[in-house]
Amino acid sequence: MTSGLRYMSAIALLCIPHGLWAEQTLSISGEIFFKDEGTIYLALVDKIHFNTPSKSHYSIILNPTESHANSGTIAFSFEGIVKGSYAIKAFQDRNGNGELDVGMFGPKEPWAIYKPADASWGAPKFEDTQFELTDNLSNIELVLD
Repeated sequence: MTSGLRYMSAIALLCIPHGLWAEQTLSISGEIFFKDEGTIYLALVDKIHFNTPSKSHYSIILNPTESHANSGTIAFSFEGIVKGSYAIKAFQDRNGNGELDVGMFGPKEPWAIYKPADASWGAPKFEDTQFELTDNLSNIELVLD
């Protein structure tokens, strides 16, 4: 290739809008309904991080204000998410230890999973709660019970 042709090819690549080769990012937003006091931990997880949501690349810590507590709701939003298979997990940390406390019969603190699995004995699995994110997703409602 001649140097002139290489130069023109480089110029052409620089003129292509960035969005044509950059991976599109998406957003997820919604509301969490809660009754108790305590910090709310929310994580958007892939299969790898399903059982360790605190290590997810997309996690949010929400500290409800008195206004949120009075209404029983708080809004959330994840931004800059790439397309893929995900699950959303949330819990309210009533005792302030930063983790979901689990007893012999399940969680001891209010929790929720978006798109919950059918009722079964045992912890939900990623395959039962996953959804495919291909476009922005809004108006999600999570009820912490």
